[in-house]
This record gives sequence, C-alpha cells and structure tokens, in this order.
Amino acid sequence: MGNDFLITVVVPAYNVGNYLDLCLQSIVSQTYRNLDIVVVDDGSSDETPALCDCWVKKDSRIKVIHQVNSGVTVARKMGVKKALGDWVTFVDADDILPPHAIETLVKNIDGTDLVVGQVAFNGPYRWPYPKIDALLCRKKYLSFLFRNKIHSGPVAKLFKKNAFQEDVFAISRNITCGEDFLMNIRAAKYVSMVRVIKDVVYAYEYREGSAMTQNPFVSLTYSTAFVKSTISSLKKEMSSIPLTVFYCIDVYMGCFKKKIRLMLKK
Repeated sequence: MGNDFLITVVVPAYNVGNYLDLCLQSIVSQTYRNLDIVVVDDGSSDETPALCDCWVKKDSRIKVIHQVNSGVTVARKMGVKKALGDWVTFVDADDILPPHAIETLVKNIDGTDLVVGQVAFNGPYRWPYPKIDALLCRKKYLSFLFRNKIHSGPVAKLFKKNAFQEDVFAISRNITCGEDFLMNIRAAKYVSMVRVIKDVVYAYEYREGSAMTQNPFVSLTYSTAFVKSTISSLKKEMSSIPLTVFYCIDVYMGCFKKKIRLMLKK
C-alpha cells in the first residue's frame, strides 16, 4: 500500500529509561513509513531525556520536546500541538507496537474519523474488552465506551487530528485515574464515524506500581470529582444522559465495594 497519509505518533515519556528504546524501536520499524514521531519528555529525572535526544540523531522522523513535569494529559496535548500529520495515534513509552500496527489502522480509515484496534495484554487478569468489527456513529461509539465494549485508553486508536479541540485535554491534573476515558468521550464529540477492527495493533505490558495499577476510586472524594468531570465532559451530548447516569452510579457502587473489601481485610 502507499504511504499517502502522514501519521503522527505521540509518545509521552516520564522516567521510562528502562523501556523507551524498545518502544521507539518498535515505532521506527513500522511497515508504514510515513511517520511524524513526537516524543514528549515530561520532566523525567532518569536517563529518559538523554535517550530521547539520542533517538533524534538516529531517525529524522523523531522530534523531542522537553517540558516541566505536567502530567500525561498535558504531555499528550503538547504532542498533538506539535503534530504535523492529519492523523494521530498515541503510544505509551513502556509499551510497543506490533510491526504492522499503523499500516493496519491506516487501511481502515476510509470514511471515518477514528479507527479503534485491539490490544494484546500481558498481565495478571483477562483483558475485558471483546474483539468486534463494526462501523459506529458517534452516539453508538459513546454507548460502547460507557458499556465497556471498547477500551477507554488513548492507545490502539488512530484519530483525525481535528478531533482534538481545546476542551479535549482540559482535564484537571487531580484526575489521575480515568483521565483517558474523559479524553475519549470529549474527543468523541468531534468525530462522526468510528471503525472498530479485530486486529491487534498494540502490545500493553502490565507493570505493578504504574499509574494503571493504582486505583484512587476507593476514595469517595475522588469518585465524586471523577463523576463531576464525566458529566461536564458530556454536557453537550444530551442523548448520552441515561448512559451517563448509570455510569456514574456504577462508579459510586464500585467505590463502596472497594471500601468494604478493605474493611474486611483489616
């Protein structure tokens, strides 16, 4: 296939010196070659900044931005701001892409604003999202996100760049878990059609102690803040109100269940 579309790959990187080389090697080795790779060093205190600068010399498609530590959402926002491509995908710096990942996503962009692929998950529990093949309107896509039929992370997805309007990344830094879900439902407001494919386009490695493994939803205060952010994220999507209500109730129920489990362990 041709390399007609310039694809920007945004890689937020914070203290990932042990993993960054494998991640970037998997990106520069993609069978799809027309790439613009933006690595955002989010104020790392290990060897990450030096490794980033070395990769700029290895591959002309890579550019690096060093910023004061501001959190992953701000790092992604900066990466999108510097993106040259009309399409954007995200890769966490401690994960890798299978060789044909971007080529597979690009093959499915016709008539869509977003392509969603599957994740190969290496961790202690079963990946809960079903493999489906579907063409979805915005309303249906939001429904799938809320009902956990599609993973809510930013990875394994290829977005049209114009889906990232100013409000998409306007998420409080106090939201440290679930911010990816908020980003996705906000970006959904700016897409019309979504293609979901069964192909695996991302390899996620579960790491104990990472942000993904820490769960602040045991706190009622945090759960309330997240619920408020969810509601404000969808205030213009009136058709999603019933789903939002049930989702928010589920967040609170989950919080209480976690509290009970902790009490029983004492």
